[in-house]
Amino acid sequence: MSGKGYGEHPTKYGKLTNDDLYAMYRSESWSKLGEQDRQALLQETVNRAAAERGELGSCEVRFSSNLDRNEAGRQFGNVILLNRSMFVDDKKTYEYNGRPITAPLQESNFLALETALHENEHAWQNQCIKGTIRCSDAKQLIAFRANNHSPVNLTDKDGNVLKGSTYLNGVNKHYGYELYYFQSTELAARLVSERKTMEIVNSLEKKYGTDLSIKGYRDYIAASGYQATFQKACAIFGSKDFARQINNSLMNHYYGASLPVDPKIEALVKQEMIDSYNAQNRVEQETNADQQNKAGQQNNTAEQKPAEPTKGETMSNINDAKVTMEDYHNSLHNSVNAFYEHAMNDPTMSKEEAMQETAQMAERALTAEEEAQAFFASSEQEAGNAVGEEAGSAGVSANTTGGMENGTEGGAEEGIGGDDDGGIGDD
Repeated sequence: MSGKGYGEHPTKYGKLTNDDLYAMYRSESWSKLGEQDRQALLQETVNRAAAERGELGSCEVRFSSNLDRNEAGRQFGNVILLNRSMFVDDKKTYEYNGRPITAPLQESNFLALETALHENEHAWQNQCIKGTIRCSDAKQLIAFRANNHSPVNLTDKDGNVLKGSTYLNGVNKHYGYELYYFQSTELAARLVSERKTMEIVNSLEKKYGTDLSIKGYRDYIAASGYQATFQKACAIFGSKDFARQINNSLMNHYYGASLPVDPKIEALVKQEMIDSYNAQNRVEQETNADQQNKAGQQNNTAEQKPAEPTKGETMSNINDAKVTMEDYHNSLHNSVNAFYEHAMNDPTMSKEEAMQETAQMAERALTAEEEAQAFFASSEQEAGNAVGEEAGSAGVSANTTGGMENGTEGGAEEGIGGDDDGGIGDD
């Protein structure tokens, strides 16, 4: 793998076959691995997943003690953080009657695998959004760009202008988790990581037989996996088409489009956008204040650990208003220029390679812009048709694509197993 992009992170497991590598996730093997070996196993898994997805380099995998107790992992920049308590100590903390209770996490092996794959999908999404690699699904990329921590202006019923985030944190205790789960970036990452993890679990069970960790993982899926979450969300939103409409709403606010959305779902999304923006700002402000206090207390000569992310630090593509096609063009143009500057200064690349790869990226950016224009032109037409056919009923979408990789209904029919967290969060 080239030194471009996120970087190289070779491990001692690099020469293992995929079958032998994944066999190390068996409970019998996983339980004997110390922290360094588990980190190396998860790093090698991410290295191979990144290579399969065509990423430029791979993220560095670290264990962290600073994640929320229900947060299994988080990807930011070129780093994937995994919850140390869950995946080194094999423990999960729950809340019972207002008090934290720690219990063994017998399926930590497969949850660690799934989380690493899930977070790598976010790394792949980020490279697609930046235009450094190509996403073959133009509609999906359009949805990803509209679900990327961008502040937008929202108007409430009284005409007040409020800020909202196009990434939904799941703040509302009644329906926030379902909005978070089915936004495009999160759902697409789950569809990939859950399917891959279940394939590995099934293969190991067939070859070695079942064990408590396999049973625990299957129980976890039955209670908190995609199917269970989908059925719960159907009841909350009163529609099987809710994921499309959630993401249509986000794209409307980001691009200034007018894709049809059920007004009830639109209202829930708008409120969650506002709450998410405020929550991200609070976390960022508190973290900045905490880091400044710590910096004042530290000896300037002491070696400092690399900073770990906050939810606020994952924000990018900052805008004060809706993104126009001109803004979109400028964003792609800036990405090409930034890549060119990086490539020309990369000692692992010749000048000819740098110019060739920049030219290829420029072609991809042009294609992405043309696809976006065509998509919204056709979507606007569909929106007009829907309004004409459904006169008097505001914005119910049956035809407009929300950019999902497989589509919520399609995913339900396929019976995708597993859930990256069900409380195991990532940004």
